[in-house]
Amino acid sequence: MLVGLVALAVAIVVAWIVWPNPTTAPRERQYRDVTACLLTDNRGLASRDARAAWTGMQRASVESLVQVQYLAADGVQDKSNVAAYFNTLAAQGCEMVIAVGVAPVDALIAGKDRFPSIRYVAVGGAPNAGVTIVEVGSPDEIVEGVAAAVRTLAAST
Repeated sequence: MLVGLVALAVAIVVAWIVWPNPTTAPRERQYRDVTACLLTDNRGLASRDARAAWTGMQRASVESLVQVQYLAADGVQDKSNVAAYFNTLAAQGCEMVIAVGVAPVDALIAGKDRFPSIRYVAVGGAPNAGVTIVEVGSPDEIVEGVAAAVRTLAAST
């Protein structure tokens, strides 16, 4: 029994000595101090266009290290109700607000002049000064259009 304990102790010591010692710290993303925010209707990311926009934002985030987040507007889906959600994103420091859905786009258009330093992107909607329009097409087109907008934000900061 003593021989068995000694052999076990030797095996533990040998394993401890030869165990790989990590020479590099674990990798983690160091995000920029820049945030792009998505405003959706009450369906959140369940709608096709919002899901595509979010995918584009995430892809651009991985490439450019821009932080991304989204907020779904709850309640009545009209410009006046959704404006409160838009104001929340603007007030919390989003450098870019991307709106998807009729009421979110309407709220963005109505409120954008109160926050002139923010960049605005609307998925769908009519051309409007100061707002980049991503045409509603296939999901891949929305992904690419939104990703390009976020990459532009990253390149300018």
